[in-house]
Amino acid sequence: MDFSQLDIKTKLLDTFHFLNCNKDGILSPSEIDRAVVDPNLSLAIAPFVAIFKIHFDDIKSIHKDNYLGEEVGISKEDIKIFASKLQSQDKSFKITRSVQKIIQRVEALKDYLPKIPMYENKNNPLPSITPDAVIQGEAGDCYFLAALASIITRNPKLIPQLIKQTEINNFLVAFPGLKGEPIEIESPTILELAIYARMTRKGCWPAIIEKAYGTYLRTLSFEPKIIAAENISSDEPMKEMYSVLTGQSCAIYHLKKLTDDTLVAGLNKSWGEQRAITFGVGFSWKEKTDDAGLATRHAYSLLDWDKDMRVATLRNPWGKMSKNSEAAGSIQILRGGIFKLDIVHIFRNFETIYVEEWGNSDVFAGSTNGFPPIS
Repeated sequence: MDFSQLDIKTKLLDTFHFLNCNKDGILSPSEIDRAVVDPNLSLAIAPFVAIFKIHFDDIKSIHKDNYLGEEVGISKEDIKIFASKLQSQDKSFKITRSVQKIIQRVEALKDYLPKIPMYENKNNPLPSITPDAVIQGEAGDCYFLAALASIITRNPKLIPQLIKQTEINNFLVAFPGLKGEPIEIESPTILELAIYARMTRKGCWPAIIEKAYGTYLRTLSFEPKIIAAENISSDEPMKEMYSVLTGQSCAIYHLKKLTDDTLVAGLNKSWGEQRAITFGVGFSWKEKTDDAGLATRHAYSLLDWDKDMRVATLRNPWGKMSKNSEAAGSIQILRGGIFKLDIVHIFRNFETIYVEEWGNSDVFAGSTNGFPPIS
């Protein structure tokens, strides 16, 4: 993409003037957020709003506007310098490729308008309800999306039961764990689809679920965010996520308390019983695990368990793997964020396993999922 032909500086400055409602010469996060959720936002400026949103901190810090304190927003001078760096095609400016991808992603979404499809085929939704349709965006909701992908791996029929379209731009989402009225949302905007849970050829159903869950959490928050997805974080208890999505809960096991045999026995029984299972890499000062280069403070969905080989097939909700993982010899990378680990390397990389529980049934009470009782 040639930024000089695009005249990126003019495009960004025009978008700045449109968004800067109070005309104070500083573009604030709240002004950008209002544009992100605006269903009537001009498509001509949508890619540039997305750039401001995703690279807000990078742009605001590129030039020191305030010599007395912290930079509070984006100035016109910030934009001019940022645009000149993009146009220079300087390879040391690492943001260039990201900006190109943002513009391409927003432009591609325009092809789906005016009515964003929920599924690839509205008359046959199940082929669209697969883990590869769930791709995390900029929100820190990897645990929620990994749990969602784990659950639909075992029970894809859940999603059509959750979502009901009421009007062209409205959805009702009836989470099993919320016994009250369904959560009503507008269709995710083009920028919500570009920035948060991604729109794929399999439709926008993951973004609908994400937006509805974030809308629910907004009602519980002391500092609610206008963008629904930003109300979801990795600090949200996994038990709560499983409970809302399924009406049940999940048991939490720490791998350091398990042996190879107890983990294998638990996986054999739980997987055989069609339980959703999610793995978590704990909080660490390191960004990646030493063994397989997996992102820390992150969750992964179990897609398959080979009890004979004692090998797990897992998926990163990013829909891709890091270069660290690609260089690791302990991991077999397949495609789209999917990889395989044997039992030895599961212990070396993961800290926690979350196993779906059927708490309202005596048949599955206690430790009958195959794992030892939680102490």
